[in-house]
Amino acid sequence: MNLVTLPTIPPATQAAHQAEENLRNLLTQLANELTASLRACWESESPQAFIDAYGTNAGKVFSLHGDLVALFVKHAEILPATVPQNVLELVGSYTVNGNGTVTVQ
Repeated sequence: MNLVTLPTIPPATQAAHQAEENLRNLLTQLANELTASLRACWESESPQAFIDAYGTNAGKVFSLHGDLVALFVKHAEILPATVPQNVLELVGSYTVNGNGTVTVQ
């Protein structure tokens, strides 16, 4: 005899909760990786040498980083993690050159 009746969670609700948890985990990992990447560059002995290693893809990398940072900043209130302000403040002035390289100012 079963004395406790557990509520049944509808499959759609279970799937939605799992999707939300997966997204939360993905966004947290992305924020952590982006933070680590920014620190690796801007706290390195020579940010220019670090950036030069990207070659002509540097402009694309910086564009992607900028888009991701903007996403995290814009939605910071609802995201499970974000890029800390002190890391954003590490980013120095730079110029994306016509050939795709980046020059630190």
